[in-house]
Amino acid sequence: MKNAWDSPHDGYTWAANAVVDVVKYPVLGYFDVTHRDWASFWVIYAPNVICVRPDSKYKSVKDLVEEMKKRPGEVTVASAGVGSAGHLAVEIFSMYFGVKYRHVPYAGGAPAVVATVGGETEVVMQLSMEATPMLRAGKLRALATLGKTSIVISGYGRIPSIRTYYPDYPETGAYFGILIPKDVPKEVIDTVTRVFVKSAYSDTMKKYAEENGLTQVCIYGKKADELNEEIASRVCWLLYDQGIAKVSPEKFNIPRKK
Repeated sequence: MKNAWDSPHDGYTWAANAVVDVVKYPVLGYFDVTHRDWASFWVIYAPNVICVRPDSKYKSVKDLVEEMKKRPGEVTVASAGVGSAGHLAVEIFSMYFGVKYRHVPYAGGAPAVVATVGGETEVVMQLSMEATPMLRAGKLRALATLGKTSIVISGYGRIPSIRTYYPDYPETGAYFGILIPKDVPKEVIDTVTRVFVKSAYSDTMKKYAEENGLTQVCIYGKKADELNEEIASRVCWLLYDQGIAKVSPEKFNIPRKK
């Protein structure tokens, strides 16, 4: 992201990332460029999915919550590292249900998923595309998706949304796409927007989404800015309140989500 920002703002250097990462860089102290400085084009939505081994005693979200209450701070949950989408997901889960867990960070989503498959950890809440291969292979079992709606993974089946059981549960997932500095020439944004919309609705993207348990979206312009603000408010304050982020979101005028 820094390389993309430091390159000439002529439209020839783009970045690709997830919104949960873009919004947190300033409060983590990486650099002061905020989500408001980028033109965002989100094309894929990946919900977090609660996964366990097929032989796990956790047959439902309720089972997992009850065990976390019975053994506070002992149930092991793998993630792609501190501040990752998987870590944020389990932090939101723990706050919503008022439970404690043991965080086991790994160097990426794939290692975190493999750790649960291998029995090093009991649970993983990484993004759908990271868990999909192991779900299809029968190495993992999904308890629920943490998105607003259920998803269907070809070769595995339907995964219900946690809102089926807890209607007010906060949506947890990540939007992925491309980012370009907002101050590039206007014709760059206009051209990229036109091509982006065509690409976002293409059969190629539809197939990619279906194969990886993802949702095909097309979010840009004002709607993308509004989405970024909403996620920044939730993610940045969560990181700050948990002591992970050392810089207050107030410095960047990021309001606390009510």
